[in-house]
Amino acid sequence: MKSKSKGRRKFTTLERISVYDKGNGLCAICGEPIDFDNFTVDHIVPLYNGGSNAMDNLQPTCFVCNQMKQNMNRQQFLFKIREIFFNNLFDMVSLRKKGGAA
Repeated sequence: MKSKSKGRRKFTTLERISVYDKGNGLCAICGEPIDFDNFTVDHIVPLYNGGSNAMDNLQPTCFVCNQMKQNMNRQQFLFKIREIFFNNLFDMVSLRKKGGAA
């Protein structure tokens, strides 16, 4: 098991502007617009998994996506989202047929 990295740090305003601009004001995970004051800097390869604070390893995300992603890389996160979706697909279809909200 990997130990928690001591590399986490606060980013400067200029660094945050650069990360935000990379995403054109959109969350890199869900694609929704995010305000500069509310976006979070996400490590594409988490520090926990050996990632760095280099600009090419940073992306802008909304708080919710960043919290859900946690210490997963993109592939692990997308697999988890697919797993959740397909595990609940039958329930969503059943609710829709019964006239309930999905």
